[in-house]
Amino acid sequence: MNKMTTHLYFKPLPVFGLLYVVMMLYVPIFFLIRDFTDYKVFIFLFFVIPITLWFSFIELRILFFLFKKIPVLILNETQLIDNFNNRKINWIDILEIRDGDLKSRYLSIALKDPAIYINKMKNGFIKKLYRLNTKLFKATFTIHFDILKGNKEENLKQITAYWHNASLLQNLKN
Repeated sequence: MNKMTTHLYFKPLPVFGLLYVVMMLYVPIFFLIRDFTDYKVFIFLFFVIPITLWFSFIELRILFFLFKKIPVLILNETQLIDNFNNRKINWIDILEIRDGDLKSRYLSIALKDPAIYINKMKNGFIKKLYRLNTKLFKATFTIHFDILKGNKEENLKQITAYWHNASLLQNLKN
């Protein structure tokens, strides 16, 4: 493979903006509640506010990628760089790339030795989630097609072509 790099950019998702607006509509409910000893305050404080904060965080990340024109995925001859999830995966470490199981909305990436990548993660909770993901779905990482611009089939072909070419280069070197 000649030295080539492909950039896959972020597709705007109006759904997140809509969810953020809907969640923000719940904020005035807090001020309408008169009895602060009621269970509604508990529900509001521990469910609605964290969900609202989560969607606002996602919204900010999406806006960052849209306005900065940063590619979500960068494919080069040695690795797949996932800027959205802040990870780099070497092509030679990938065992299998396949279309996901849940209505084919994501790409599943199974690694030869997932422990190498999982142990690099700093958050213990995230490590457990990735180990569980590896056991349940036989894939360590996933990339959602919904966030990528372009046709799902074309993106899948590009990613698998880079993976196959990297595998061929590795076999030639050995």
